[in-house]
Amino acid sequence: MDKNRFGDQLADDNANGLGSKRGFEGAHGIRLILACMAAAVLFITAAIAVLAFRETGNETGKLGGGAKAEQTELPSARNTGGRRADTFDGGTVVMGVDIGGLDEAEAKSRLSGEVERMMSEYECVLNHAGKRFVLNGSDLTLESDLDEALSKALKGGMGDYSVDIRPKDDRRLKAAVDAIAEDIDRPPRDAELLRTTAAEGLDANELERNSRFIVTAPIDGARLDREETARIILAGVREAELSVNAVNASAEAPVLPVRRAVFSTSYNSASLSASGRVHNIKKGAALMNARSLEPGESLSCNEVLGERTKENGWQTGTAFASGGKKTEQQYGGGICQISTTLYNCALMAGLEATERIGHSRKVAYIEGGRDAALSWGSADLVIKNSTDETIYIFMWTDDEKKCLSCEIYGGSFPDEYDEIAIISELVEVTEPSEPEFIIDDSLSEGECVRIRDAIRGRVYQTYAEYRKNGAAVRREEIAKTPYPMIPALYAVPKPKE
Repeated sequence: MDKNRFGDQLADDNANGLGSKRGFEGAHGIRLILACMAAAVLFITAAIAVLAFRETGNETGKLGGGAKAEQTELPSARNTGGRRADTFDGGTVVMGVDIGGLDEAEAKSRLSGEVERMMSEYECVLNHAGKRFVLNGSDLTLESDLDEALSKALKGGMGDYSVDIRPKDDRRLKAAVDAIAEDIDRPPRDAELLRTTAAEGLDANELERNSRFIVTAPIDGARLDREETARIILAGVREAELSVNAVNASAEAPVLPVRRAVFSTSYNSASLSASGRVHNIKKGAALMNARSLEPGESLSCNEVLGERTKENGWQTGTAFASGGKKTEQQYGGGICQISTTLYNCALMAGLEATERIGHSRKVAYIEGGRDAALSWGSADLVIKNSTDETIYIFMWTDDEKKCLSCEIYGGSFPDEYDEIAIISELVEVTEPSEPEFIIDDSLSEGECVRIRDAIRGRVYQTYAEYRKNGAAVRREEIAKTPYPMIPALYAVPKPKE
C-alpha cells in the first residue's frame, strides 16, 4: 500500500465516523511496542556496560592503568585481598626471614639453610652432681617443625613465626640415654668386711676396725630415670637437671671378727735356722696366710702347701727319716713347723683337728704332744671350722725375732669362757733298750763310733683348758701322743775271723 492509498483509507475512515477511534487505538499500540523495545535495549546496554566496567577495573588493578587485560582464572580459596591464596602475606616472617609473596616450596627453599644452621648449633645440656652431659646432632637424630610453621603462617597471615628443632625418638636417643646412665648408674655398696690390707686406699667410711679387719659403712647407689631423661630431650629442652633415683644399700652390717687365738714358734736356734729351712718356713707361711674357712669347712695342710719338690720352689732342710732313727736333707725340710704352729693356734681358737699325728721324735720348737707332722702322701694336718662363724687364718714370719706366728679370727667365744689354753702333760716314759751296732769296715780293731744317742720313749697327753678371766672353767682331753724309744747306735769294726 502506498502512502497516498494509506492516507485515503484514513480519510475514508474518518468520513464514516470511524476514523477517530481506530486511529487512536492503532497509534497507541505502536507506541507501546516501541517503548518496550527501547527499554529492553537500554537494559541490555546497561548490563553490558557494567560487566565491561568490572572486568576492565580488575585487569587495570593487576596490569596498571591503560594496560590491556587478559582473561585469568579467579582463585577459589578464601578472600586474599587481591593476592594468590597459595602465597604468604607481606610481612610474614619465619625465623627472622621475610617470606611474603613466596609459596610454600619457595619458602622452604629459602629457609632450609637457616634450619641446617639451627641443627648444627643444637645442644641439649643435662646436669647432675657437677657433671654436664652435652648432646648434639652427632648424638641424636634431629628434625624440625618447619612444615607445621609454614602451614600456620599461610593460614595466619602477617606475623612472626618460629621453628623448633627437636630430637627424634629412635635408637640413637636410646643409645644417648644409655650412655648417660652408664656414667651415672652406681650399684649400692652394702657395708663390707675387708681385711686391712685390702682396704688400703679404699675411699669408704669405716664403722669399725681392728688390726686385721675393717667394716665399711654402706653407700647408697644411684640409677638414672631413663624415661624422664628421654622425655626431657624429646620436649626440646635445651638445659635441665637429670632425674636420678637413689638405690638404698642394705642397713645390715657384718660383725667385726675378733681374735680368738695367737700362737708363735721360734726358729732362732742354730739347728733350726739353716737358710734352706728358713726359706721353706717363709714360703709355707705365705701360702697359709689369709685363708678362710666357712662353718663346717676343713683345711688340709698338704693341699695348701702342695708337694715339696725342687720344681715347686722348695729348698732342702733337715727332716726325720727311718722312724726318727736318723735325719736327712729333704726338699721342704722344716715345713712341719708350719703345721705345728697352725695346729696349736687352731686348738686355742676352739677348732677341731680331724687329722693329725705327732713326729717319730719330739721336736725342739714345741712341747711334747703339741706337734703335727707332715709328709706328702701320708701324714697330714686337717683342721675343721666347728664354729658357727667364718674363721680367718693369718700366718707370717718375723725376721728380727726369727719366729713364726699364726692368728685366727672369727666370732666371739661363748659367755662361758674367753680363752682356751693348751696343756701338755708327760704321762709315760720308756727307757732306751740296749744299744744297736753296725759294722764299719773303715774302723780299726778296738774303735767304736757313736752314731746316735739313745732317746727315751715318751707319751704326752694334751688338754684344752677353758678359762674365764684367767680361771679354769673346764678341761677336755685332746690327744695322746707317743714318741717311741730309740736305742743308741754305734759303728764298730768288722770282727776278726
